[in-house]
Amino acid sequence: MREEEASGRGPSEEEIAGSDAGAGNGGPDLTLDQAMELALGMQRNGLLEAAEEIYHRILEVAPANADAWHFLGLACHQQGRSDEAFELIRRALELAPEHAAARNNLGNMLLKRGLLQEAEEAYRAVLAHHPRHVEAHTNLGTVLRRRGDLPAAEARFREALALDPEHGEAYHQLGNLLQDTDRTDEALSVFQRALVLRPYDGDSYRRVGAVLYALGRPMQPRAFRWKPSNAAPSTKVTSYDFPQPDAKPHRKKRHPEAESPPPTPAEH
Repeated sequence: MREEEASGRGPSEEEIAGSDAGAGNGGPDLTLDQAMELALGMQRNGLLEAAEEIYHRILEVAPANADAWHFLGLACHQQGRSDEAFELIRRALELAPEHAAARNNLGNMLLKRGLLQEAEEAYRAVLAHHPRHVEAHTNLGTVLRRRGDLPAAEARFREALALDPEHGEAYHQLGNLLQDTDRTDEALSVFQRALVLRPYDGDSYRRVGAVLYALGRPMQPRAFRWKPSNAAPSTKVTSYDFPQPDAKPHRKKRHPEAESPPPTPAEH
């Protein structure tokens, strides 16, 4: 179900086409979904001003579209306009209170500002409605680790990995915690797994080097084949300084247990 259908009457495809939402200067008319996909593609590739313009056009004809408010907020955040981003993402949540991605990213922005209590509340709110949301478990673990509750943080990271055994960010954050608690051999194994899943992640690569140094072992760069110059383009909407980007479009659940968790990395 489209978000505008969940939040009220959405515009028809004819309304979107006639509005030039995303059509540009003389370009082809687009449906709402096509305009959203175009904007997301631009945002993923760093064309933030162009993406922002399309979101504004979408909202002119579909003001109840929570996804457009959410992604517009992320685009503002990526351009350093965090105050504006907060307002836009909160607008998305007014329209769709159970919008997991928007609330998760609100938590990310709060975490970035060091507001740990508020960030924790946001992540717990996500998990109250979406208990299988892998990113929220990982992010909540990150908050708990910062607050010094290491056993609870570890439980969150391991829960995330039980839900998604290939979630590279959860491995990375678990590795940080294992390093904190002097479980160096296990930390090395976990960081290496993170690198297998995210071979172009420079921070995980550095962590492996630090652990090997602590263990007195030589670094073997060839084993990882880390080549930043050949890195694949990011598929995440947010920039790397944005913890746990979460860009899955919101769809209202028909059954509470039908939620499938969206992918993604976090603050280090």
